[in-house]
Order: sequence, then C-alpha cells, then structure tokens
Amino acid sequence: MKVFAIAGDPGGAQAVMAVVGELRKQQETVITTGYNEAAGLFAPAGHVLDKAVALDEALRLLKQERPDVLLCGTSVNGRDDEKTFIQAARQLGIPSLAVLDFWSNYAARFTTLPPDGPLDALPDVIAVMDDSAAEDLRSLGINTSCVHVTGQPAFDRLHTETPPASKLAALRAQIGCPPGRHLVVFASQPCSEISMKAGYAVLPYDERDIVQIFCSEFKTHPAADELFLWIRPHPRETPGKFTRHASRHVFAGMAGDSAAAQHAAEGVAGMCSVFLLEAALIGKPVLSLQPGETGLSPLPLDRLRLGTACMEKDIRPAIRRWLDQWRGVPRIEAPPAGGALRTPDASRHVVEELRSLARR
Repeated sequence: MKVFAIAGDPGGAQAVMAVVGELRKQQETVITTGYNEAAGLFAPAGHVLDKAVALDEALRLLKQERPDVLLCGTSVNGRDDEKTFIQAARQLGIPSLAVLDFWSNYAARFTTLPPDGPLDALPDVIAVMDDSAAEDLRSLGINTSCVHVTGQPAFDRLHTETPPASKLAALRAQIGCPPGRHLVVFASQPCSEISMKAGYAVLPYDERDIVQIFCSEFKTHPAADELFLWIRPHPRETPGKFTRHASRHVFAGMAGDSAAAQHAAEGVAGMCSVFLLEAALIGKPVLSLQPGETGLSPLPLDRLRLGTACMEKDIRPAIRRWLDQWRGVPRIEAPPAGGALRTPDASRHVVEELRSLARR
C-alpha cells in the first residue's frame, strides 16, 4: 500500500506522523507532504509546500506519486492545503482519510467556503478521537458511515514513552525550579490571535488576562512558598510574550519538549490546549480555565472526567481551590474514565482504516 500524507497545523501533523510511523513500521510506502509547522515536523518531507497549493498542483502531485490512499490532517490556518488534496483525490478516484486531532472548529475543517457554507472538502473517512467527537460531527449532518472512532494517534506515545528522570531533573534545573518545589505549568495558547482568523470561533476570554489572574493568585496563595510556576507559551506564541511575569519563582518561556514538560510538572493549568488533555491522560492534576464559555467546552475534561474545568467569569476561587492541593487540602475528583483515548492503539486502528480504503 502506498500512502500520500499531508498536514499543516502542528496538532494535525503530530497525529498524522504517528500514523506514518506505524505505516513505516509495517513496511508500507509513505510520501509525506508538509507546510507551515508540519514541514519541520515531517523533516525530511517528500514534498514541502512553500505556498498555498492550487488544485492543479495537488492533482499533479497525486498523479505523480500514484498513491492508493490519501492521509491528511484537518487544518484551519488560512491555507488548509489538506482540503485541496481531498478535492483532488476525489477527482482522481483516490480514497481519502482525515485524522481529527481536537474537539473544535469542526465545520471549518471540512469547507473551503465561509464557516456556514457547505462541507465541500469531506474525505471518505474521518478518524476521530472518541464518541463525543463522533457525535459532534454527526450533528453537522456528516454521514455516520464516514465517521470512525479510532482514538487519537498522537496520544499513543503518552502510554508508551516516559522521559528518563535525568531529563526531567535537567529540565527543572534549566527553568530554575529549585529542588523540593512543586512545579506547576501554565500552558498558554494564542486565543486572542486565532479567534481573529476566519473559521475560528470567537473565544470569550483572553489568555493574557488569564495568565495575569493566575499569577496573581499563585503569588498570594498560602502554598506559594512550596511552588514554582512555569508559564509555557504555545509554539505559535512569541517566546517573550509573558516575560514580564517572570520572577524568582516564576519562569516564562519555552524549554524542552512538551512530553518532558508534562512529566516534570506536578500540576498543569491552562485554557483549552490539548497540552492539558495530554497531561491529564498521564495522571497529572489539570485545571482548565475558560471564563464565560457557554455550552460544551472544546476540551472534554469534564465529559471524560479527566480534570477540572471552570467556565465561571470569576476564575479566582477555582484557581485557589486547585492550588490548595499543595498545602494538604484535599480535592474531590471523579476517577478518570476509560475509552478510546486511554488505549495506545490509535495509530494501528487508523492504519487498518487506510487498508480498508485502499481495498475499495
């Protein structure tokens, strides 16, 4: 089987690359094609798309490589080259599969038109993380037979890879966390920036305000002398965005990789970044702050009983309660639920779906 893989956004690229790794382990042929952040994640990529690809170019590449099936991420970044390749594959009779990596912006991932336009870039199969994502897609009118629950391939590593203790100790030293302190990571994300882009829902909160409030509560909390705070920007944020909050017990900036940061932390807070969900899946206490959010959060911590989510406009009490755990004040939480997210076989399940498509 020959697979043509394409991705742009980092989340989708990580999910696709996990499947690519499984395909290569099974000695299948894969051509990787990347743009934006995915170009670096795929390096060396078979094709790097330096500018938005037109339909004619996508048709040319697919005719040149002659794959049995198309594998792609689901980007919403203004280019969305995956959608062009899905449309090209449809014209050529090549079956396609898209790997969903997050619980948000569903319609925008599968249309080349305004957000309320028809879903004109639907693949033959959408591999989704869990039943809640499947139900969300079905509510858009997407045919049930197109939506297959496989788990999230990028999460497979959470169940199989643990950074060595020496690497975690070196990371804590790098950010200046003294021995004996409890490390709390605040995982930021560019909410204020992405909400201004076409296709993204406007969020009712700003990450800069939330970081400011969190720092204020952190510094005045009774457990502050036992804690160290790491404000970790998202890869799409500028590293110096939060340096004004830095102090002797607060580090602001990038260091290490995400897996090391999650394992080094004793608790992880943030908004609705997938970083929080990954931390929860490896057993870290997680606090998701989404003040003013209505309806279901795109980060399903509550639905999966994996962490604490606060949608109240006043988030200060939730922060104080969450920080209480480090001064011996117990928190009552439901145990983690099971399901597709907690099994390390998502990549293999997606490969099985690809093989099924290739046999059509």
